[in-house]
Amino acid sequence: NWLLEIPAYRVDVMREVDVIEEILRIFGFNNVPLPEKLNTTLTLSSKPNMEKIQASIAELLVGFGFSETMNNSLTSSTYVERLGGDTLKSENNVAMLNPLSNELDVMRQSLIFSALEVVAHNQNRQNPDLKLVEFGKTYFKTTNGYAENKRMLLVVTGKKSPERWNSTKDKSNFFTLKGIVHAVLTRMGLISFLSEKALENSVLAEGVSLYVLKQSIGQMGWISNEAKKHFGIKQDVFVADLDWDALTNSLKLVKNKYNEIPKTFEVRRDFSLLLNKDVTFQSIEQLAKNCDKKILKNVGLFDVYEGKNLDEGKKSYAVSFHFQDAEQTLKDDQVDKVMQKIRVELETKLGAELR
Repeated sequence: NWLLEIPAYRVDVMREVDVIEEILRIFGFNNVPLPEKLNTTLTLSSKPNMEKIQASIAELLVGFGFSETMNNSLTSSTYVERLGGDTLKSENNVAMLNPLSNELDVMRQSLIFSALEVVAHNQNRQNPDLKLVEFGKTYFKTTNGYAENKRMLLVVTGKKSPERWNSTKDKSNFFTLKGIVHAVLTRMGLISFLSEKALENSVLAEGVSLYVLKQSIGQMGWISNEAKKHFGIKQDVFVADLDWDALTNSLKLVKNKYNEIPKTFEVRRDFSLLLNKDVTFQSIEQLAKNCDKKILKNVGLFDVYEGKNLDEGKKSYAVSFHFQDAEQTLKDDQVDKVMQKIRVELETKLGAELR
């Protein structure tokens, strides 16, 4: 055994391994013979890496100005009783046997109510402009026992951007939130599988239900006046409540493909359409894409008009169609043929008229 005395100025030498390192440094690391056999341990991780995916989405949202929150899984049973509607039921509450208080007597069935508490808390402290994200679990009691579901909640309220001399005072709206949700789904590679339906049986006042193929992945919309009054919130609050488990399970649909940048030019054609008010742009887009899946690359809506000089129950849409062939320059007759097919389909199936 060696008894060593460490100089007072070598404050970095505190352990046995530090002494070994000093000896090797003086002797020379290059003078140490390498063993003929090297042993290593392989670490196997499950695919996909859920933590990495969540961190990637959180980083994307932080870039949009979001702050990540973490709320208590315990909440008040009165939220479900008063605001749960037809979606959340009191019999599905996971109740505490010995609750700390009436405000923490059940486990949450939704992330929305905790987020509204955060919005009200910030509003009352002169911080009304918020963009919040939370990854958290919800809990349910079922006939077969208990169930958990991990979800991602996005909350947008107040002004779109921080107050500056060159910024506008525009308020966040439903389409602000919709753009962010689409950005998240684009980042996950699921945007091409997305479909929307009118919202039914929800805690939200109005909005849409979101689907990846036929799998429900959540809903987005705005908070009802009743809920805002209950929490003392004075401004509109827009919420996207997404099923994180369903989103990550849908990643098996994603297949990455890499294509060379087209060397040909894009061709654009426009239609000005007179439509019934109940016709959605989504139905126009889907119908057009069904007409051609080869050269039609994108369908856009760039103008909407409702008002004077239009019959009651009518509206006008200006729709753009973008065509491109990666291999050869498109000819007018190729594009005209597709546009004619789209026109016939719009007239027969949606009752559209060209203006």
